Amino acid sequence: MLKECDICGQSTGKVYTCRTCGARFCRYCGSFTEKICINCVEGSGTDAVDAPEAAKPARMDEVRR
Repeated sequence: MLKECDICGQSTGKVYTCRTCGARFCRYCGSFTEKICINCVEGSGTDAVDAPEAAKPARMDEVRR
């Protein structure tokens, strides 16, 4: 069963829960080793994200346009 990332909306087999805000995020939308989503990382001024913003997958509704 696929789960949906709260940040980018992509369906994925694995999501992680942010220790700061509780959002469920995929591997592109935060640091799964730090257990923090990209929104909380950017808000704290930390650059500890595993993947850069440009590496995030496009949302399917944006791809279809």
